[in-house]
Amino acid sequence: MRTVAFKIESTLSSIKITTRTMEQPANKPTIYYALIHSPGKNWEPILSFTQQSGIEGHANYMSTFLESKKLVQGGPFLDNTGGMMIFNVSKEEANSIANADPCVISGILNVSVKPWLLALSSKLRSSKI
Repeated sequence: MRTVAFKIESTLSSIKITTRTMEQPANKPTIYYALIHSPGKNWEPILSFTQQSGIEGHANYMSTFLESKKLVQGGPFLDNTGGMMIFNVSKEEANSIANADPCVISGILNVSVKPWLLALSSKLRSSKI
């Protein structure tokens, strides 16, 4: 286990520069940015995610990133605690997207942006970690 952790750290430090663009080398692990949404100050706790006033603005805004393939996948958590969106963009663009979300601006949602390494996937042929 220690060897794997060391290899991940070593690999991550060698690819920091590649996270600034959408295109990443095929032989390197892909780094995405996760937008983690949680209830904001204007979230109505007695309502489900889909019943929140203005949430359709959030859904419509996020869907604008599908055609460009910047938004890889996303959706709400089923326990009504928010949701997560996975983006293939730079850190700067992920922060810009997160802060321009109409539900973040209106206080329905809070958002945090975290780098996320795709380390395991049934769709990967082999792992270079």
